[in-house]
Amino acid sequence: MENVITRIVEVERECAQELDKAQSEYRKRVEAGKALIEETLSSRFSSITAEADEEFSKALKDAQRQADEELTAEKRPIGDPDLDREVKEKIISILLGLDVP
Repeated sequence: MENVITRIVEVERECAQELDKAQSEYRKRVEAGKALIEETLSSRFSSITAEADEEFSKALKDAQRQADEELTAEKRPIGDPDLDREVKEKIISILLGLDVP
């Protein structure tokens, strides 16, 4: 009878060890999977952030270029330069009281 009890205790101990080993291996696989998912998430987040930063920089440069073009367009004289000169001369002559045809 003692042999049977000893054998049962031994089988229970072996099963407990195998269970502990299986649980340990499972934990290791779960941790490895978790680390892989976190690494993938971090990589994708960095990629998305870099892409968004690049698009933002491009949009900002385009907006600055467009604003510069609009500002330059506002500074350009409109019309005929000869006509502008003639009008200025007439205005000056009127202000100075000169009689210019």
